[in-house]
Amino acid sequence: MSAIVHFDFETRSLVDIKKTGVHRYAEDPSTDVLCFAWCTDTTEPQLWIKGQPMPEFFATYRGIFAAWNAQFEIAIWDEIMHKRHGWPALPMERWIDIQGDAAMSAYPLSLDKCGQALGILEKKDPAGTRLITRLCKPIKGTTKFRPRADFPEDFARLYDYCKQDVRAEREIHQSLPLRVAGSEMDVQRLTWKINARGIPVDVRSIKKIYQRIQEYTASLDHKVQKLTDGALQSVRQRDKMLMHLEMNRKQAQVYLADREERKTNGEKLERLSVKKIPGIKLPNAQGETIKRVLAEWDVSEYDRTLLQWYQDMNHTSTAKFSRLLLQVCADGTVKDNLQYHGAGTGRDAARGFQPQNLPRETEKDPEALLKWFFLNSAEDIDRVLPVLKAASSLIRPMIKAPERYKIVRSDYSKVEARGTAWDAREEDILEEFRQGIDPYKAMASKMFGVPISELSALQYQYGKLVVLACGYQGAFRALIKFAEGYGMTGLGNKEAAEYVRKFRNARPRLVAAWRAFNDAAQEAIRSPGVYCQAIGCQHAEFHYHKGDLFLTLPSRRRLCYPRAQLDPVTVRYEDENGEVHEFDTVSVTTMWVNSVTHKWERRQMSGGNLFQNYVQAICRDLLMEACPRLEEAGYKIAVRVHDEVIAITPDDARYSIEEMNKILCVQPEWAKGFPIDADGYEAKRYKK
Repeated sequence: MSAIVHFDFETRSLVDIKKTGVHRYAEDPSTDVLCFAWCTDTTEPQLWIKGQPMPEFFATYRGIFAAWNAQFEIAIWDEIMHKRHGWPALPMERWIDIQGDAAMSAYPLSLDKCGQALGILEKKDPAGTRLITRLCKPIKGTTKFRPRADFPEDFARLYDYCKQDVRAEREIHQSLPLRVAGSEMDVQRLTWKINARGIPVDVRSIKKIYQRIQEYTASLDHKVQKLTDGALQSVRQRDKMLMHLEMNRKQAQVYLADREERKTNGEKLERLSVKKIPGIKLPNAQGETIKRVLAEWDVSEYDRTLLQWYQDMNHTSTAKFSRLLLQVCADGTVKDNLQYHGAGTGRDAARGFQPQNLPRETEKDPEALLKWFFLNSAEDIDRVLPVLKAASSLIRPMIKAPERYKIVRSDYSKVEARGTAWDAREEDILEEFRQGIDPYKAMASKMFGVPISELSALQYQYGKLVVLACGYQGAFRALIKFAEGYGMTGLGNKEAAEYVRKFRNARPRLVAAWRAFNDAAQEAIRSPGVYCQAIGCQHAEFHYHKGDLFLTLPSRRRLCYPRAQLDPVTVRYEDENGEVHEFDTVSVTTMWVNSVTHKWERRQMSGGNLFQNYVQAICRDLLMEACPRLEEAGYKIAVRVHDEVIAITPDDARYSIEEMNKILCVQPEWAKGFPIDADGYEAKRYKK
């Protein structure tokens, strides 16, 4: 018998797993198992159907189960098969996750797309998706499901699809270039435990804030309807609003005449002049676009009012309150917030209400502001401060330790800047870190030729920006864009280019590292099976095997670049003087899942790109090696956010931020010379 049994559930529920997460879905009383299939590496799938007795196999088998997104199978088995039906427990230590293998191999994280990328599956039959919707979701407008007795053919097809998924999982597992194993298996399973443990939240306050948001939303919708005389029911109607704003003068005249004709309530409506509705065409309704239009365009008061309301209503952060309520479980926690190896470098990706994407502005006195939300209506609150902005500032504090517990939160200090200098062997910069010198001040001092003590605030800011924007081969346009993100507009091309030159002149080893990574990657592709070190850098070996490029890190973990090859490319760029240049070269290209289009497509990889992946990966490895030490010391991790750890501990002196920082800063053998530092706080509520 094979050491691994491939497994897949088909379930149905009244709740939407995409909105609630796996654990909230699994614990819902309406969630039930319709069937499951299983097979070994050499046998055809077998099927269990709801109502049948437990197969003898599950009473005797003691080996490993494999599934695609095994957290789902683990939760469903525990909540339904074990707790409800009394079947044997299957602890997470007996599961492996094929989706995790796909993530480590940099392949798509959906079963069908991964199979297509590997060339072993056809495009998913849309009829199958429709079938799942028909049988696994309630009949529209009801809480009832279609019974098997009335739809025998549909259920027979569902069972076939379940068996097909098991076959696909097995074939994908056998085809992926990398598998989660060893210490990485420990990292993955700890991620599962963190997801199952959840983040404790202040459910009572979340409900009250959400109520005030709903009140405010209804009030604003009424204002929109009144202002537009019913042309818009809400400013959340994005496309209709854009069309409404785009009306030209002739259309505006028709609009005004029609507005008067449809007046039925006897009120004297203000007659808006054509000049007040000149018509504006926006390229999109993104937040930055609206902000720029309101600041720079000459728009009418009518248009300005609509845009300001739209901007107010589309605080994406306030939508997190509804997501929290959907995701909160019976124990008062929000679970399933991390995707193991969600980024190609191995870092977590955010899921659920996405704690990695919370607003930076956080209320300094959340208890006082919460009293306002409990004691006043949305209308009363809005007279004093904007309701949605206030709600947004309370999102972080909604993460709250339970009674007799506290939050201990710490993160690595400027860890990527340290990692960049460490990999490029920039001993002068590493020594500055060891002496506690701010790297942004040190760079600004070199750029502007003045002592650190005499730097102006603006000089310091540019020192910070070049370190953040240019460390991975970013040029003057990258610096300008980064500056705009910090609210610093007006930086010209020539000035930005001069800053970039000063930065690169000050860090020749870093510039050499970009070239070294590009050269080593290209040499590896030209010489399959040969390990090619990035010259002058810490351990960074590329090798090429069966069409995939691998980068071995100091920790001995490997990054994968699928279907890598060398392609001729023509590079065109515009310099700071506006002159266009072009040249022909050869570039490493590889397949990836485009983070914007979500398509499996080819991209170019520069030396700076590869170097960035390397630095982020080693910073990730520092954190992942520290997490088991934190757990063992009693710092139970609720979530990881980038280079930050939020733990929940008993509220007593045995647990402190000083001890947590010390545990985080233990230097692994492979990171000798890396100047690690961390800082944080203890609190009842989460804050920035």
